[in-house]
Amino acid sequence: MTSPRNLTANGLVDPIGVDERPLLAWDPAGPVDHEAFQLEVHDTAGSTLWRASVGSEAPPELRYDGPPLRGRTSYRWRVRTIEGSGSTSGWSGAQFETGILDAADWSAQWIGRPTPAAQRPLRSPAPDDIQWIRAGETLEQTFTTSGLTTAVSLDLTSPYGEDVIARAELLAGDRVVAAQDLQGGVFPWDRFAHYIEAPEPLSPGTYRVVISVTVGSVGWRTARAAPPADARMDDGLSPLPVVGHALRDGVVTEETRSLAVEPVPAPNPVFRHRGLTEICVLRSCCNGYKALRTKR
Repeated sequence: MTSPRNLTANGLVDPIGVDERPLLAWDPAGPVDHEAFQLEVHDTAGSTLWRASVGSEAPPELRYDGPPLRGRTSYRWRVRTIEGSGSTSGWSGAQFETGILDAADWSAQWIGRPTPAAQRPLRSPAPDDIQWIRAGETLEQTFTTSGLTTAVSLDLTSPYGEDVIARAELLAGDRVVAAQDLQGGVFPWDRFAHYIEAPEPLSPGTYRVVISVTVGSVGWRTARAAPPADARMDDGLSPLPVVGHALRDGVVTEETRSLAVEPVPAPNPVFRHRGLTEICVLRSCCNGYKALRTKR
């Protein structure tokens, strides 16, 4: 009796990177006088994870339907022919390896040549809230730089279709060093449409961004938690966290407003028109390093 041949998983011979339910297939080989096929899947220790059969009237294939497979793990499987008399052929074997099946198996790290902290952007944590103000109210965020600064990008929004007249100011102490008037309709929340650009690079130090409203209302995307205690830890590659205080009408709150501080050398201005997370990654590339998705 001829054993099955041309064993494949998801149409490939001994593949790697298969999903959690690979399609296991084979060619019957020999005369079609068999009753069924029997299939087994084993782990690397030789334990049988799954055993199944398929009749001769069905296509010679089975989709794995046993216990969950582990990611990045090799498995062996085999199949044999069963005749109507009960006799069986020898086993035909193959193998496959699963890919990364769980999102928790992924991580990321910054790679590239070390870049001085003074030449890397500052970046706020991902926002999870919007703080709103109307006429006569203010929102603020302080930050400290260790190198020359050219501009600050802000993540602002407003109700759709509402006319807005507002102002964004960048202060050193009580002195306004740069400002931008904010007017018009909706502020796209997913665009860095608003930034304050300094006329000359600003010296290292502590600065404050103040948003005030004359007409309408403005929202500033905000992370509800303050930066962690170890926020100043530096791996030599990634953007640095914004460390400072958020304020509302002059009162400190336990939050961090969403902004990105541009260092010298400055990034390409087109990057201001990307989302917060993307813009910081792209800016980092311009300073000589980039993000790479890796597996644990």
